[in-house]
Amino acid sequence: MSTLAERIKEAMEGASLRPADLARATKKTSGAVTMWLGGGIKSLKAESAAALEAVTGYSAEWIVTGKLPKKRPQTGITEAAFNRVMWDIVDEGNTAEDDLHNSKVRVPVVATVQMGEEGLYEELAYPLGRPDGYIEGYSRDPNAYALRIRGDGLHPAIRDGQYVVVEPTAACEPGEYVVIALDEGHRMIKEFMFERGGIVTVLSVNTGKRSTFDRAGIPVMHPIVAVVSARRWHPN
Repeated sequence: MSTLAERIKEAMEGASLRPADLARATKKTSGAVTMWLGGGIKSLKAESAAALEAVTGYSAEWIVTGKLPKKRPQTGITEAAFNRVMWDIVDEGNTAEDDLHNSKVRVPVVATVQMGEEGLYEELAYPLGRPDGYIEGYSRDPNAYALRIRGDGLHPAIRDGQYVVVEPTAACEPGEYVVIALDEGHRMIKEFMFERGGIVTVLSVNTGKRSTFDRAGIPVMHPIVAVVSARRWHPN
């Protein structure tokens, strides 16, 4: 069976794209695409798989799992396939539809955050005692939570009014967005690159500016596993 890196490369070449084209089309850094193609990751964020499908025409499910058919139907992706691919972080060999349906949950919206420059944010509202509605979808993390985004500080990757779903117990993978809280009090959403020698390297989501932080000074670093529209929000 082909590897994840081999399938990404086949999809890229099948669409007559270069790595630089793929990075621009999927709004990823060149470093993230290099890791995709070099086999530096063993699983792919669902949002990234869907972006690859959109720009190459190859099925996101095939890219992630190797399950045929390779090409998406001309009629478009179904809602069931959208839920399987767009929501979950899909691990190779663990994408059975029944398993995903069994993990369907209500993810609580715990705060509304106002985005500023370089991904910094302030909490505008934090409901006491109960969530401000919920996002219904798929998560294997019982502690998953959602944030409502306000402002254009992450545009166009994440837009005003959208929600981000966060899984605090999941590992952070290179190239995915993360929620970070520093000991000094700053909170931010960044693109995680790597952690080496106790130093975490991240990028600004919309400007690509590189920053580094001492891992010991980061009490919270949680991966964002989905970006969803306001239509998926439900009141309590």
